[in-house]
Amino acid sequence: MVDGLSLIKKRIQKLEKRIDELEDTIEVLSDSEAIKEIKDALEDIKEGRFKIYDDIDAYMAELGSSP
Repeated sequence: MVDGLSLIKKRIQKLEKRIDELEDTIEVLSDSEAIKEIKDALEDIKEGRFKIYDDIDAYMAELGSSP
């Protein structure tokens, strides 16, 4: 019976994690500004308006910051 209880606990933990993920998704989808920013970013990518960095230092240097 201990094995069955252990399996149930693991399943509950997985379900709780999934619920948290769904809550995060709902939060983002209900934020119209976030959705606009995501759409804009996807359009930028589609149009080739992005830059690939070799490392975080190069990215941060361009931003004027340091890690």
